[in-house]
Amino acid sequence: FGAILGARDFRYLWAAQAASQLADKFLMFTLLIYVEQLTSLASSGSILMVAYTFPSVFLSAPAGVYADRVDKKHLMLACNLIRGLLILLIPLLSLIPGLRHDIWHLVLITLLFSAVGQFFAPAEAASIPTLVSPAQIPGATSLFMTTVILTIVLGVPLATLSIAITTATLGHTAGAAAPFYIATLLFGIATVAVARIRPSPTRSFAGSCPT
Repeated sequence: FGAILGARDFRYLWAAQAASQLADKFLMFTLLIYVEQLTSLASSGSILMVAYTFPSVFLSAPAGVYADRVDKKHLMLACNLIRGLLILLIPLLSLIPGLRHDIWHLVLITLLFSAVGQFFAPAEAASIPTLVSPAQIPGATSLFMTTVILTIVLGVPLATLSIAITTATLGHTAGAAAPFYIATLLFGIATVAVARIRPSPTRSFAGSCPT
């Protein structure tokens, strides 16, 4: 992986993937805890997971087609910005008394968050061949898959740790909201990383399909 990460623009793409994947895991684990505390019902977590997985059933294929026809850098930037803003809405909306103990706005945010993510993944995957040599593509793909697994493994304990530390230092309310702010920050980092990618002069970073 060292030689692959030596490619400047691929390194930024990988950093964006790592940050956004970790933010995704922070969000879902924290939301499951959050809604369980609000409702004390196990079924509320099930509803949330349905909202998270539902868009992948209907959007994964058309999202891939769309991502192949537009500028992938701009699409990834938009996806990261929108997902970061959606996460930021969660602690902000909790300040409204009428929404403080309601989960349906959280279900809607989760649904929209997942739907936007369906467009990011194919744009990210299709960008790999434009940023590394043909011989490096298998290693680059392997690195991305390894990163996905590591963020799944690390996301839960890191979210738990952040909740524990902020709750102990700032109180229960701030502690519960801290992972949402961390996830927003991670999407901000991912956005900056994508913005620093320079399109290759020899291989198109935009859509390659004919209009």
